[in-house]
Amino acid sequence: MGHGSSKSSSSDDSTNGGGSNSKSHTSRRERIKTKLHLHRHRDRDRDRSVRTSRGSHSQHPKLSTLEDFAGIALVTLISAEMKFKDKWLACISIGEQTFRTEISDQTNKPTWNSEIKFLLEKNGPHVAKISVFETNRLRKNNLIGHCEVDLFEFLIRDSDSDKKVFNVMDPSSSNVVVGNISLSCSIEDPTETEKSFARRILSIVDYNGDGKLSFSEFSELIDAFGNQQAAKKKEELFKAADENGDGDVSMDELAILLAMQQEKEPLINRCPVCGELLEVSDKLNSMIHMSLCF
Repeated sequence: MGHGSSKSSSSDDSTNGGGSNSKSHTSRRERIKTKLHLHRHRDRDRDRSVRTSRGSHSQHPKLSTLEDFAGIALVTLISAEMKFKDKWLACISIGEQTFRTEISDQTNKPTWNSEIKFLLEKNGPHVAKISVFETNRLRKNNLIGHCEVDLFEFLIRDSDSDKKVFNVMDPSSSNVVVGNISLSCSIEDPTETEKSFARRILSIVDYNGDGKLSFSEFSELIDAFGNQQAAKKKEELFKAADENGDGDVSMDELAILLAMQQEKEPLINRCPVCGELLEVSDKLNSMIHMSLCF
């Protein structure tokens, strides 16, 4: 899937799931993508501020057993301690999902506090491969060390802390420790996933930035969902979402509509960002896909 809120080491691939989509649909998705790009930067700045204020402590629940888990893991690359001073960056990969931190200042104790969202599936990849590079403008990034972390084991371990320090090993010798890296891992509450999704989906079509959706904005959003039946009854859906009857749909009203409608009859058949067709029968993975895509 390869989506996330942190800086990716490669550009996101956009899947054109519409096949025979008209130019208007393509144009609509392009406008949404452009809007999303701007809000990603705003969200990232806001998230950094939140993480700075709360430090490395996480309020997210931990995992009691492997059977309990299906969804998104929040991994934070907090800091590292290396043998010498340089400008450092770290990369983390799980399956096809790969992300990187920002480049640190010149130091032997880089601090990133970079939070990444990963999709974890019981039968899918769950070992995070972390690489630490020294970098400067005069030469290519140089791999100094690496380590592997089984996120399932991390999540079910018996500990009150979601933070742990791991040795960083020399890539040319598995017995040589070249430093250590501190990271935390927790699971995202499904309720928070839904709230985050609703907040982001509202923000990218809220063109006047007032925190609400007018009927025209709501109509464009429904069209982007790819549900022809829903598109035919937009006015009915708008009235259903506009619970307080003020003529606008707030983020909370939209969240209620999405939750209720998805239970009765799926409202979203296509991801409004990448255009990928979603499995109607798999509501959880559809929500996870869009949460990561957004």
